[in-house]
Amino acid sequence: MGMRKFFSWPTTRKEAQEFGPGKKDFVACPDCDAVYYDKSWKHGFEGGLKQENDTEKNISFKVCPADAMRRDGTFEGEITLVGIPAGEKEGILNRVRNMGEKAQASDPLDRILSVKETAGTVRITTSENQLALQVGKAVHKASKASSIETSFSRAESPIRVTVSWEK
Repeated sequence: MGMRKFFSWPTTRKEAQEFGPGKKDFVACPDCDAVYYDKSWKHGFEGGLKQENDTEKNISFKVCPADAMRRDGTFEGEITLVGIPAGEKEGILNRVRNMGEKAQASDPLDRILSVKETAGTVRITTSENQLALQVGKAVHKASKASSIETSFSRAESPIRVTVSWEK
């Protein structure tokens, strides 16, 4: 006697993951040192070969999600710095770069994708929305003369953080 299916099961957490279900082999990014194994992206192969049969796994090459975002011009977070005082600009940009390097050292997919300067404005894009929020708050905290405005969206659009200084 077979079992009848009266309803469908909800999707599992594995199926609903951001990057799809885990892969059994290694995936290396040709643009950076990120390697996908054990269901997440990591820096290189450090600690990746845990068992003897791991040496028989295949290695394929695919651009990691952060490098794909950079290539496609997409982002999850955006910070706009408006009216930075001339004496503070270099220090603020160094702080932003340091936070980006620290985030990437912790997780290879958390990174600052671009820093573009135009007349009186600096636009920074990030691969993770929470990184944008952290950077915006840190810049605001470092410069007491600044004001911060954050806009969240319920849709898939990125988080936007604007830090501005009075002229």
